Amino acid sequence: MTQPRAIVKVTPSLIARANAGNLDAQCELGVRMGERDPRGGARWLKLAAASGHVEAQYNLAYCYRYGEGVRKSSREAARWAASASRNGDADAQYGLGLLYLWGHGVRKNTSRAMALFEMASRQGVFEASFNMGYVWDFGIGRRRDARRAARYYRVAADRGDADAQNNLGVLLLEGDGVRRNRALAKKLFLLSAKQGFQLGQFNVAQCYELGRGTVRNRRHAIRWYQEAAKQGYRKARTNLRRLMNEK
Repeated sequence: MTQPRAIVKVTPSLIARANAGNLDAQCELGVRMGERDPRGGARWLKLAAASGHVEAQYNLAYCYRYGEGVRKSSREAARWAASASRNGDADAQYGLGLLYLWGHGVRKNTSRAMALFEMASRQGVFEASFNMGYVWDFGIGRRRDARRAARYYRVAADRGDADAQNNLGVLLLEGDGVRRNRALAKKLFLLSAKQGFQLGQFNVAQCYELGRGTVRNRRHAIRWYQEAAKQGYRKARTNLRRLMNEK
């Protein structure tokens, strides 16, 4: 689930409007208070959510999912995310899809998760497209289909998602479900690596070391192995140690 926007300033006029029953004000106050007083913020979100305010329902679902101001409960997170989802909130659809995908607070249901991801994706939530690709790529609850995985990964990769860029790069590198294109794979790995994604860093390092989709470049390989190693990636540390010991 994506994090609600953070606003910390609370004004007397906002409090007055919230006390007067204005649902938008109650939701806004709940979000603003959440930074310094999570319990107080959650109370205002509950008021607005119970009256049908969609944004408050989603924010309250987030609070329950991560235990911010309320006792952590995946079941309550799913309940409020479902309410917001029914009212068309794209972030709630995506978040509820994740809960169904992994069976948190609801019975695991991959088909339901995919339907929710599709709804969210149509509203521009590119993380949902990545997860659809992930489900097809790893055959979660269905037969693996690399071609479909690549299609959904591409949607998210084009929007700058580092995970999708890396995973699509792997499919392109291996010619799995798509025509092999090592040069494009290397380009995608590099885009992912520059965003700090350790698998992208490791994969682009391998491209430079082995000359996959690019000319061999030991210096660049060492640089990206170092970046992945800094994040604790063991394979990167092993490869880096080997390269550094080579004459």
